Amino acid sequence: MRSRPAADALAPGLCQAFDRGGEIYAQGEPATAVYKVLGGAVRLSQLLADGRRQVGGFYLAGEMFGFTDAAHHDFTAEALAPTRLMAIRRDALLTRMAREPLLAREMWSFAAAELARAQRHFMVLGRKTACERVASFLLDMARRTGAGNGDAIVLVMCRQDIADYLGLTIETVSRMMTRLEQSGLIALPSSRRVRILDAEGLRALEE
Repeated sequence: MRSRPAADALAPGLCQAFDRGGEIYAQGEPATAVYKVLGGAVRLSQLLADGRRQVGGFYLAGEMFGFTDAAHHDFTAEALAPTRLMAIRRDALLTRMAREPLLAREMWSFAAAELARAQRHFMVLGRKTACERVASFLLDMARRTGAGNGDAIVLVMCRQDIADYLGLTIETVSRMMTRLEQSGLIALPSSRRVRILDAEGLRALEE
């Protein structure tokens, strides 16, 4: 991991670079900063008491993570690809937000988007079938990357990550991907590339 001074609207902060698999912070470590993804992607995961892993979310370029009012992180954050981040100390950010209304509004927008995504994910896990969960995940990735009909989504996360995020097994995720492909809703040029062929059909499943 390499660090250098940041030049960003959220500065003062520290730009950090992580190789694929690099640990940004660990579950249980003090929560002293929030992070903005400048490039690459980040996975949050939690090790449960029985040894299972639950993936809590994926963060792409332009998104922020690490928001918590707890003293310690509940999740481990790792880079899914070569990733650049801006780390902003929480105490410094709170001080700036108190005197800069535009910054406070921007942080509110980031936090509100994160809450909305968490609420949607809660509904996915609680109410949807395996096929509906995979369809919802692909639509979420399409929305966040700006992909439309005919566009390919490059999935930086592996299928085990997707399975642990959706509360499924990797075999079930693979079967559901194949089912969606056979239904003409998506194409699978490779295991990490998904082409959206029928966004409306996916949305019908999602709903």
